[in-house]
Amino acid sequence: KPQNPSCTLSENTGSGDITSVTVKCYTSKVYPETKCIIYKKINGGNGVKVNNGPVYSHTTIPATATIPVYYRSQCSVNVSVQELGEGTHSFLGFIYPDVTGGKNNVYGITLDKTVTLSFPQVSQSCLTNMEQGYFIGKSARCTCRATSDGYPRGSAQWYKGDQPVGTNGDVDITYNKNIIDSDSVQITSSSSKVNLCGNNNQVQVTCKISRDHVSPAPTFSFSVDGPRSQGPQPGTDSSDGNYYQSRFSLSPDVGGQYQVTCRVTKSVTNTWQDKSTQITFNSPPQVTVGGQTYRDISPSNIVTLAEGYTGDVTCRVEGGYPGAHTTQLKCGQLENTGDGNTATVRFTTDTLTRDLDGTVCTCTSQHDSGCYNNKETGFTLNVLCILSQARRNSTTLTGSVHRASLGFSCRESLYGAPVGHSFSTWSRLSGLAPHVRQALLSDAPVL
Repeated sequence: KPQNPSCTLSENTGSGDITSVTVKCYTSKVYPETKCIIYKKINGGNGVKVNNGPVYSHTTIPATATIPVYYRSQCSVNVSVQELGEGTHSFLGFIYPDVTGGKNNVYGITLDKTVTLSFPQVSQSCLTNMEQGYFIGKSARCTCRATSDGYPRGSAQWYKGDQPVGTNGDVDITYNKNIIDSDSVQITSSSSKVNLCGNNNQVQVTCKISRDHVSPAPTFSFSVDGPRSQGPQPGTDSSDGNYYQSRFSLSPDVGGQYQVTCRVTKSVTNTWQDKSTQITFNSPPQVTVGGQTYRDISPSNIVTLAEGYTGDVTCRVEGGYPGAHTTQLKCGQLENTGDGNTATVRFTTDTLTRDLDGTVCTCTSQHDSGCYNNKETGFTLNVLCILSQARRNSTTLTGSVHRASLGFSCRESLYGAPVGHSFSTWSRLSGLAPHVRQALLSDAPVL
């Protein structure tokens, strides 16, 4: 059996305050080495085993002629004040040899010494300034003070959730007639006008408020009104020492006027103030001719008209923000420049002749974005040969069918004598719209 077993309790300190307690149990003679179990009690309640440890120390005493080898053994456990908590704590130690059946030779030692831990007492002077849970019509400094030290010594601090607020136990709650004065909220943007050229469409919006106008730190949210609206969402919060602030990125894909509103909300009273800024995103338009959208100059951009057609061909630059201006349409010697987003060339019986067949008409326009990607859009005039009723009897159409194509030539003559010029063209029957085929035998225009 362990001889002369005993246990001790000591308090460990740091910076003048208790940080933990250590229980040590000792026997002067045991064989084989000893084992320990330490229990703790709070306020005289049931014992609970201490699980962290124990740590053992064994000293071997060599055998002599009359005394066999034996050990001096010690075990210890360390328990932090956080683990112990508030209350009066006592301890019980059991020590026994580490051998099968050793617990039959166990010694139990109840420690006479106890340790009492207590929280500090605190008081606050905040609630007396509140009305129905809010600070209305006044500013206030809420104080939180420790009226007793406690053991170990504690401190008093305001918390919002798990986060401390204020300094030295004080929180300042500010007030003015607008809860948060609108002039105290500042909102700026990296640019008030942006041209949607490629990927250059991001604007940074910064919202901030001086620390002199609100305490503790407020919350920020941003909403967007415009062609692409967005509901309230948080920004990226930061602080530059004198201000609480938050940043928000706006990257629309549609041009127009956008209004970004920043809402600053007091975290204690849940009251807020809004501040807005306007941002213009210029986006380039598209060119349409006769309802068809064209881009760049391409052989596939073809406008088919009948010779002698009387009417208008209009280039219209639609969409985008703002609208295009100073639009010009040019077809050969004919050209027109409009002040707005349209330009029209008028064809008459004399102006629309077969001489214009194959002419490339170009449409140009100017736009505030400066990145108008259709600076010059073109289409090719396809002028069909149309025979007037008076000349039909003296005009010969000849053609032959090859696969799905119709080849024909048109030669005009007046009273049996050829005049002007002759030409020929080939077109696939399947490629001619019904109104185009009909125009070959009538005076109707083809658009």
